[in-house]
Amino acid sequence: MFLRFRRRFFGTLGLGLVLSLSCSEPMIDPPPMEAPFEPFLPEAYTAKVKGLLTGLAPTDAELQAVKADPAALAGLIDGWLTTPEAEQKLLAFFQQSFQQTQLTLPSFVDQLVAAPLFDATTTARFLKTVRESFARTALDVMKQGRPWTEVVTTQKYMMNAPLMAYYAYADSWLLRDAGQRQNRYVVAQPALTASFGSTVTSAGYAESIMTGGANYLKFKTPSTTNTGANGCMTDPLVVSGNNTMLYVFDYMHGRLRNCNPAMPIGSQWTQADWDTWKMVTVRTPNGGEQPTRFFDVQALRSANEIVLTTPRAGFMTTPAFFANWPTNPSNQHRVTVNQTMIVALGRSFDDTINNNIPSIDTDTDPVDHVKPGTVCFSCHLSLDPMRQLFRQTYSFYGSEQTDPAQKNLAGAFAFDGVTLMNLSGGIKDLATNLATHPRLPAAWVQKLCYYANSTPCLEEDPEFVRIATAFQAGGYNFRTLVRDVFSSPLVTFAARTKTFTETEPPVTISRQEHFCASISNRLGVKDVCALDAVGTLTTVQRTVGKLSLSVPSASYSRGAESPVVSRDPNLFFRAAVENICLATAAEVIDKVPAPSKYSSANASMAIDDFVQTVMALPPSHPRYAAAKQILEEHNTQAKAMGATAADALKSTFVVACSSPTSVSSGL
Repeated sequence: MFLRFRRRFFGTLGLGLVLSLSCSEPMIDPPPMEAPFEPFLPEAYTAKVKGLLTGLAPTDAELQAVKADPAALAGLIDGWLTTPEAEQKLLAFFQQSFQQTQLTLPSFVDQLVAAPLFDATTTARFLKTVRESFARTALDVMKQGRPWTEVVTTQKYMMNAPLMAYYAYADSWLLRDAGQRQNRYVVAQPALTASFGSTVTSAGYAESIMTGGANYLKFKTPSTTNTGANGCMTDPLVVSGNNTMLYVFDYMHGRLRNCNPAMPIGSQWTQADWDTWKMVTVRTPNGGEQPTRFFDVQALRSANEIVLTTPRAGFMTTPAFFANWPTNPSNQHRVTVNQTMIVALGRSFDDTINNNIPSIDTDTDPVDHVKPGTVCFSCHLSLDPMRQLFRQTYSFYGSEQTDPAQKNLAGAFAFDGVTLMNLSGGIKDLATNLATHPRLPAAWVQKLCYYANSTPCLEEDPEFVRIATAFQAGGYNFRTLVRDVFSSPLVTFAARTKTFTETEPPVTISRQEHFCASISNRLGVKDVCALDAVGTLTTVQRTVGKLSLSVPSASYSRGAESPVVSRDPNLFFRAAVENICLATAAEVIDKVPAPSKYSSANASMAIDDFVQTVMALPPSHPRYAAAKQILEEHNTQAKAMGATAADALKSTFVVACSSPTSVSSGL
């Protein structure tokens, strides 16, 4: 910034001198000076790329290979992408990119009659499951080399059995636009009841769900339901009407509603059920076929498809996406379709892409911001015909659309240069047109730019255009795209690009998702920040998890085309990383009980690993020797000042862990 200001200042001064010396000469502006460019060295960009993709430091052999031939980086990336560490990092990236996070259990109320009555552990497992489901789906698309366009058209999702049950349970509800809520089971059998109690004669869960059996929907509890602290009003507790299936769903997950407190009865799901993922096809019923029973636990464990009356397609119809972006009679899926465009195509509706299609609304909207002549009204002219593609398929609550007026009202796909009128296929039409939209390749190049640099790349940059064009021409292979982007000077800054000229090379802080992964993966401390932990946390997870909240993470917000990312350090960031390093030091140095990664009895070996593994400076790195000397001197001085050998080595670790190459990306 100072260099640019200096050029502008002296350029103006020089022009004044010219005018004063020769007023008769025509004024000619000198051509703008390009920012000076010094290419990043392999030492810098190899560590940056491997750290971003895996959280690991480069080995000396990897660095030597790139120094000998920079083109070797692309081959190394191919190898890194096959590692478990890369898959875990991509899983986190996909959760954010497809906007499947930022959820709580009450977020799902709109898709159900009431929030599920889960205990804390089940809640954590459920939220983790819905966050990861589509990210795992996208990861499978990438690993199998299938076209990336499937992320907007797929009817196959990675699920575990409890999530399959949720899909089927949500599908059992008829949640209409006007607010009527009925359960399909009760509509089919108005006199349906369910019983819960210690006096129920059922021999077990399998008997309780046996259609036509004497004990159908009679569920045994381990103790009486009308005595003690968990008392309910009666034993057995009998429920009917819409409450019937509400209570059954809770019972499956180990709770009995309307007891004080909710009676714990033991979940039908095991930890293995939550941990076992498989690709599941979601389809609508064939003629006369019944939808999947949500409470048939054993059948769901072995099934590879679920039959739902409500269609699903792509990332934009998952429970997590609907929970993130609920709608209502006022919004009418406008926010849903806008966020869909942001995720799939990297663009939001605004008045600059007005396609001049008459609004399909027939009701007078009294809200001032959508009156003719306003900016928002111009936006709605384009947005409203497209949100009808959601309205044709879904009620305001993500349920099957049953209103003929909405199902038969034609929609349009009109976005950023593509206009298709009189569409009646609902969500499938939306998915098909997203998959073929010319914006899709550029959108996903840009998402990777943000991930790598915490800033956007210029979409008119010839290098950006080259990569996006190759992505489309190559059949939308996302693994190839990742390799192309991360080996490109858009990320490595090994050569000048238009993006560099306009924005200059970004050296950024290591965001939470990157810093926590590097600590965990380099030191072998599982999920040190407890970002994915469920159940009991370790001591270091409890401490570091709280501290990591002060390290900025990537996120997204309503209507924002760009992710929310932070580049710059501040006092909170600096204090957080130092304290995280201090807490981690106690976990990896002279840990009691053993084993411990490092021992103060062999400080020299530990310090050498600090430099290579923590600071990402392999032996052939020009800064390796100096960094090692600094750490050795620090360790010696700490002991000279009275620190124990263990405390001296821990202090030395903190210096390495909080050093610039450890807490930033691009140095």
